[in-house]
Amino acid sequence: MENNRSSLLRPFGIPIRLHSSFLLLGGGYILWQALSGGASAAASALLLGGMLFGSVALHELGHALTARAFGLRTRDITLYPFGGVAALEGEPKPGRQEALIALAGPAVNLVLAAIALPFALSGSALALSFVGLNAIMGVFNLLPAFPMDGGRVLRSWMARRSGDPLQATERALGISRWLSWGMLAIGVFQGGSLVLVGLALLWMNRQERRRLEMQRLEMQRRAQVRARRETKVVAHDHWQGPPMWSHPAV
Repeated sequence: MENNRSSLLRPFGIPIRLHSSFLLLGGGYILWQALSGGASAAASALLLGGMLFGSVALHELGHALTARAFGLRTRDITLYPFGGVAALEGEPKPGRQEALIALAGPAVNLVLAAIALPFALSGSALALSFVGLNAIMGVFNLLPAFPMDGGRVLRSWMARRSGDPLQATERALGISRWLSWGMLAIGVFQGGSLVLVGLALLWMNRQERRRLEMQRLEMQRRAQVRARRETKVVAHDHWQGPPMWSHPAV
């Protein structure tokens, strides 16, 4: 796995890695801009890529540092062309803990947008792009599409109400699937990046469903092992006969 990622930074001791697809697509886009629009277009693309990289990295750090506050370590953060992933070592507790960790990422983006807003209002085109990028990223991640941040908040709320995290995940994935197909349909009829977003969400939905099935199979396996152990204990006790204190004295 390490062969297709390169470690870049270690803020707060958390490795940030670039997936090879990030470098490939990013480099290809900058090269295309240079060939079609010259050096100025390439420089603008590089600047936009830098803002995107920084915003996504800070978004994921928001998740990681909030998880750390709850005692959960982050193995690393991997940046992909369409987002990032903070790999937590362990699962947040359903409910308040999971919701706060999920909300931390979009909150970082909205705070960044608010900080840059005065500069954008003063006429800075760069600040305006930064505000738009972070505002869109923050709001978009709040959509209730699991495993996006909004979907995780929805799952945590449903898990708290039902008391069954697996059932809550199943329901969140169902809502996410319909939302993903809706984005894909809108993108097909109107054009734009919603096609890619819809496809990415459907792919993530499928991956999470596989993960859910693996969790269910593991729970069934543990239940079977526990049942066999209990059966052995009962059989062993039966073989020993009545308790020693009930034996007649010799």
